[in-house]
Amino acid sequence: VTIYVTSGDGGDPNSAWRARETSGMAAHAAMAGVASNWLCGGATYGGKTTTRCTLPARDGLVMVMLRVVDGTVPNTTSTGAIATIDKSATYTPAELMATLAAIQTQVAPVKVGTMDGTLAHGSDHQDHIAVGVLMFDVARADGVARTLAMYRGYSMFEPAFATGMLPTPEPVNLTAAQYQEKLRIISVYEPPPLDAPFDEWCHRMYAARMVTGASAPVHTSAGSCLQASGTADGASVTVATCNGAASQNWTVGTNSHVVASGGRCLAVATGGTAAVLRTCNNASADQRWTLLSNGQLRGTALTCLTFTGSSVSAMACGSDTSQPLYSPPASQRWAR
Repeated sequence: VTIYVTSGDGGDPNSAWRARETSGMAAHAAMAGVASNWLCGGATYGGKTTTRCTLPARDGLVMVMLRVVDGTVPNTTSTGAIATIDKSATYTPAELMATLAAIQTQVAPVKVGTMDGTLAHGSDHQDHIAVGVLMFDVARADGVARTLAMYRGYSMFEPAFATGMLPTPEPVNLTAAQYQEKLRIISVYEPPPLDAPFDEWCHRMYAARMVTGASAPVHTSAGSCLQASGTADGASVTVATCNGAASQNWTVGTNSHVVASGGRCLAVATGGTAAVLRTCNNASADQRWTLLSNGQLRGTALTCLTFTGSSVSAMACGSDTSQPLYSPPASQRWAR
């Protein structure tokens, strides 16, 4: 199932958004190797009207269009409502999350891939980032074990790099055959001649993927270890010299819980930002942590687990722009 959150229309209330949807459906059919003969109709999720399209020739392939006006998704960080391009609905932040959650409940995915909402690797379209953050949080909100990934977009190859701006392009990492297949699909989505960056993006695929594992230390970029000061509710979490103690062992779960050896979950102090232990609770947003392959230990919204000296807290995710290839700052890089 693919969810189109925005209309991708640049604010055009006329036909551009319809063409974008048609192109997207054609590209998905091309990937499936069948004709693009979709059946579409209204579908209600979370009390909101959406458009749901199925491809009879490939059972199980579904697209859901929410049609939120392009460029307005970041406004869901406020309390105001945002509109859809076809006037079918409006969404507050909570309503948008509820709609995405309702789709997820129906689909029951074991894998969720979304746009890059890490904020660590360079610029991207504001909607790509906002949707990445939203869907990543929705995917973890029900406590279900699933595999997660955030796929990078424009930041893999920035056209502005030609003028001396950072980040530098990521190395080409797809084989010739993979490139040709990706180019084939993008050429269905946007028929040639393609803008120059599309060819460069077709040579690359980079993602920040979920990292999990049984009880073992979680290391900082400085080589120290995440440590629980005790086993009771409210026990502080710090970093300390690695010593092999049980208090430095953590289970990083596919349900986005990070569990100390005593059985309690990594959480955030009530009314603050300091890392503590709490009794594990799927309903607690402050207990959702996902270790990503780029080093982020990602909390909800735009927070990352951050260490300063021996202190550990939930802080806004950042980017180290001092190097040609951007990455999370050293204070927000963790590893198993």
